Amino acid sequence: PSELRIAGYSASEMREAGFSAKKVLSAGYTAIEASEAGWVVEVLKAAGYTAHQLREANRTAEELSAVGFTLRDLREAGFSTQELQAVGFGAEELRAAGTSLSDLTSAGATVQGLRAAGISAIGLKAEGIPLEQMKEAGYSLKDLKQAGFTTTQLRGVGYEASELTAAGYTVAELKD
Repeated sequence: PSELRIAGYSASEMREAGFSAKKVLSAGYTAIEASEAGWVVEVLKAAGYTAHQLREANRTAEELSAVGFTLRDLREAGFSTQELQAVGFGAEELRAAGTSLSDLTSAGATVQGLRAAGISAIGLKAEGIPLEQMKEAGYSLKDLKQAGFTTTQLRGVGYEASELTAAGYTVAELKD
């Protein structure tokens, strides 16, 4: 088949002549050329085209996920965190696949999702996530204390002195 490419045959002509997508790939045709020839994404994946090659052929993360490419495949293909969230991958899956906390927060991951992904209150505070959101997401008072929130800040979001002392704050800290 590579001789046919050298001879100037297009991927469309190869398809019309009965060649498979796998033969077209082995002949050196790009995913763009194979897509333009009319092969659907399922056939192109089965033929051996990678997620990266198919992304270059303007295939979406949703299309590639639907035919069985993994989250890792899609990340390696260069899809953004936001695109991957739109497909339905949650913060927990994205974090497990190596997505940074910064990327997750930039892409608009929810604080609840970040908590489910195992992100500590310390990490969220470092990213500038508001205390109110951390409290609403279910972080414990102990978690918030470890993150370095002051008693003044914690009282500001509704914690009572009795709750603060139960979480380990001293009377001296309550006076600050």
